Amino acid sequence: MRSSSALRPSSRVRTCSQNDLPAGPRACRRRSARRGGLPGVTRLDLGLLRVARPATVITGAGGPGAHGTDPGGPRLFARDVRSTARPCRTAARARSALQPQARRPADAGGEPVRIYRRRWKRAGPLAAVYDDLVQRRFVAEAPDRLWLTDITEHPTREGKVYLAAVLDVYGRRIVGWSIADHLRSELVVDVLEMARWRRRPAPGQTVLHSDRGAQYTSWAFGHRLRDAGLLGSMGRVGSAYDNAMMESFFGTLQRELLDRRQWATRKELASAIFEWI
Repeated sequence: MRSSSALRPSSRVRTCSQNDLPAGPRACRRRSARRGGLPGVTRLDLGLLRVARPATVITGAGGPGAHGTDPGGPRLFARDVRSTARPCRTAARARSALQPQARRPADAGGEPVRIYRRRWKRAGPLAAVYDDLVQRRFVAEAPDRLWLTDITEHPTREGKVYLAAVLDVYGRRIVGWSIADHLRSELVVDVLEMARWRRRPAPGQTVLHSDRGAQYTSWAFGHRLRDAGLLGSMGRVGSAYDNAMMESFFGTLQRELLDRRQWATRKELASAIFEWI
């Protein structure tokens, strides 16, 4: 143990323990040195240290160069406490003011290392598999020259029902439809096969226009489209006007049938859609 001569005469030494730690809301009150504390160090600052064993706090002319009487205990100088703590009203906020600096890693020189968080950016829409061959001109000179397709949904007490349909622009008639309880690519593949079987269009003369949904950009749908000899066409992302005629059909279906009542089962709603079409 070092003798008292190691400390300068103007320095003050005070040993703090668990009994000195403040507790409760009154811990936030700053107590001056006239009550037995140290000049510039409050009882709040000592409480933030959470000292588990007696420690020595040194201030005054000795400064950080002076040594305490407890070599094994944690040490903190009042000047360091004042530089790190920020003024606050609650002990929780004061404690959080010191925690980030204690947990921040440091480099070889002892300087704190700045940490950058990675920010994820939402990816933009994928490129269209096919060009827009319609350009909002929903006009056909003959049957089976321009087909439109899309998917809609409607809830029941059992769950949602999904409807995919193909509309012939020339006669404004539904030439194929498929009803299911899922949104997998099989839904649009089935409606395409039904339209082919009913109308049997000539290869290379029919344009099938759709949006950029995941079902229409899937490999299964594109493979069936090429095998049938149909010409694919896709509108822009988030633009309902690029497929306005198909949206108008679904709007009529919703107004005249779907929103008329509450549907109990999927089978009941599917039968009603089939009769309406």
